[in-house]
Amino acid sequence: MVASRGYGDRVSAVVTIASPHRGTYITDLALGLAPGGVEAALGFLLNFVGAISAQQKSDAEASFYSLSEHYMQDEFNPSNPDDPRVKYISYTGRTCDAASFLIPGNHCQDLVDPLISLGYTVLQLARGDNDGLVTVESAKWGDYRGEMIADHIDEVGQLLGVTDLKFDHLEFYRELARDLFAEEH
Repeated sequence: MVASRGYGDRVSAVVTIASPHRGTYITDLALGLAPGGVEAALGFLLNFVGAISAQQKSDAEASFYSLSEHYMQDEFNPSNPDDPRVKYISYTGRTCDAASFLIPGNHCQDLVDPLISLGYTVLQLARGDNDGLVTVESAKWGDYRGEMIADHIDEVGQLLGVTDLKFDHLEFYRELARDLFAEEH
């Protein structure tokens, strides 16, 4: 809305939470845009979004393209530049698998949810630290304010509002609203 529709005069801040600003490698892999296990990655994503019918799978695959590294970096971002009147703020999550969680110097305080553990592993091997769906580097945009102790599921308060004990998604969003108010956004 800000870039495409010119709403920079009506929007004070855009805040993103674990958004794949540079795309997510999982979709590139699933769509065959990157070399590797296409079927496993596509199956993971389709199961994650609950696509069952052929039409749902087709719609999901079309949506996945909009999250690909290629699309975000080569099409979306160049076509939607930041508006200098708007403050861009970003946060990301970081999680880890059981092996990394147990290594004292690893500084990981969140164990990835089993539903996205395959995504975590693929991203960790290919791109580095991530929240199970989006890498830390892809989520950074504008005024980067840090990592949440959460995987992608916890960041949005799923499943059924139950998150890791170390991350209270509701309190995070309340504090974010207080910060934006204090900054006069």
